Amino acid sequence: MAAPSFDDLMNIGKAEAILKRPSLGVRIGDISEMLISGAAAMADRLIGWFAERIAATFLDGASGDDLTQLCADHWAIQRRAATEAIGTVTLNRAGADASAQSFPIGTVVATLRDSQGNDIQFVTTQAASWAISTNGTRVVNTEAVVAGVSGNLSGASQVTRIISTPPPGGTYTITASTQPVGGSEEETDEELRDRTKLFPSTLRRGTPAALEYGAKSISAIAVAKASAVQDTTGLVTVYVSDASGGSTGTTKQVAPTTLDDGTMTAKVAIELYSWAPAGGLVNVTGGSVQTVNITVNIVVKLGVDVSQLITDIQNSISGRVGKLNIGETLYLADITSAVKAVDPDNIVNVVIVTPLVDTAPSTPGSIIKAGVITVS
Repeated sequence: MAAPSFDDLMNIGKAEAILKRPSLGVRIGDISEMLISGAAAMADRLIGWFAERIAATFLDGASGDDLTQLCADHWAIQRRAATEAIGTVTLNRAGADASAQSFPIGTVVATLRDSQGNDIQFVTTQAASWAISTNGTRVVNTEAVVAGVSGNLSGASQVTRIISTPPPGGTYTITASTQPVGGSEEETDEELRDRTKLFPSTLRRGTPAALEYGAKSISAIAVAKASAVQDTTGLVTVYVSDASGGSTGTTKQVAPTTLDDGTMTAKVAIELYSWAPAGGLVNVTGGSVQTVNITVNIVVKLGVDVSQLITDIQNSISGRVGKLNIGETLYLADITSAVKAVDPDNIVNVVIVTPLVDTAPSTPGSIIKAGVITVS
């Protein structure tokens, strides 16, 4: 049975009022209608609130804090928090005087500013110290000031500036930096729902789906893919990466002796010890990014705002490619559907110039990411 609408409540109110006083005339704009309308509005809001609270008890109906609480209470699944990208910088001291100096933990370093004056800042999580009259380099770990994918830089040697005031007694520069990885946004409602829906399939543990699920329980891991079991060795390899396709650490075996060296592969291997089958051979290795440039030509109806349409198409293609998992193929049909989905009524034709064919990952651990997206 459908809940009564506002008009239904108004009619009920009018009928009840006339039942109590048959001589009452309810006219538009008079006080009797105002009182009934106010009561109907309160009842309508109460019905809506009650419906929202019922919806919040279902996985597909809850959102925001309600969804977070529902997943935690019913399945003990926590929403993944945003994480900071991590990397290293190499600090160099030259022209040292007769003093011992150091950069403390929390020293701020950054990339060059872009054309809008923005940079990506990191803080050191280790101190860099020099003894009296000592020159040379010190490698220290860093993490992004702002959590999220913005800290996942596209390559190494991009952190080049020291923002904090350097100590006296020499000249200090950044001579190198590794590519920061591991930054991820807070898990969205859609991602949390999808992950929770996969939970029942993982209860047996030891399955590829369970291994992928267990890997994603590490907050920095946004993408995970378990390979098929090798016939000769029984080996299963779990490939992992952050939301940008980067990873840290060498290949680690899932074993009770695996040590946490702070890398993504080590953390996942330690977590998967309780997910892998007893006696099974499971390795964890980092994924790698395979960039694919995409060029499409479109034909649209007259009068369409092409400039805005191009931006929307680029965002649509980027979002579609961004959903690919490690080892998944980028199909031309997916690009076409992403383009047409933007404005199916006004986009008459789509021609994909590049890539020419469906693009499969070059290695089992590769994840395809969109490079330059050109729409004309």
